[in-house]
Amino acid sequence: MRKIYMIFIFLIGLLILTLTHSYANHSELAEEYEISIIEKLIIDSISKRNPYVYIYSEDKEKKEKFKNKLKKFSKSLKTTSSLYKADFIIVLVLSKKKDFKKPALALDFKSLKYCLSCIGVFSWKNGRPNLILFKEKLDMLRIKLPQEYSYFIEE
Repeated sequence: MRKIYMIFIFLIGLLILTLTHSYANHSELAEEYEISIIEKLIIDSISKRNPYVYIYSEDKEKKEKFKNKLKKFSKSLKTTSSLYKADFIIVLVLSKKKDFKKPALALDFKSLKYCLSCIGVFSWKNGRPNLILFKEKLDMLRIKLPQEYSYFIEE
């Protein structure tokens, strides 16, 4: 009886370990996918191979976490601490109106509401990536995107 109990405990531990490992891999794949989408959009929108990106957030912890994710998964984007040196802005948390005078992308709809220079928003909805770009903002900033983005552009 004791052997059966020990085997049962071992199997439960193995199951928990497997599920934890599977979730961690899934989470990392989602993060890598998110960064690759953002990276492609930025490069396509400003036509620069290795652009400088400024990460704006009123939450310093979120900013650092995203900056580390960007450094880990991006092959082309370079982060900068200078808004003036940046070619593109990624907006994480914004709660008052702000115009960066450069193309920006919000990562949530609340920040989008306050970002005057955001060309669109990228977020996750029901476990799926969701990209919405605004024609008016793209035209205002004279951004011409490849045809593959036409599905995501709203009038």
